[in-house]
Amino acid sequence: MQKTRLKRGGLGVASFAVSAASLFVLAAMLIYERISEPLRADVFIYIALTALAALFLAIALGIGGVCQKNRKKTFAVLGLFLSIGALALGALTLFSI
Repeated sequence: MQKTRLKRGGLGVASFAVSAASLFVLAAMLIYERISEPLRADVFIYIALTALAALFLAIALGIGGVCQKNRKKTFAVLGLFLSIGALALGALTLFSI
């Protein structure tokens, strides 16, 4: 009996990449605001809302990646947890204004 290798799920990799990029944008925005002069409130809100929208997309991609059959689910689970954690960070950031 021969084992078949599972392919890596594209939705999971996309979820991980989008959530990592959104987390990077949120972290860079927070660090920039602490080091230099504060961002204008409207710029801050636009960047935060864009990152939060991307995180909702990452959550949807992660759920889709977890539900795929005959695919590896490592990146889907990582992307899902990373996006939920980044979503919590982003929500705290947005509501702390």
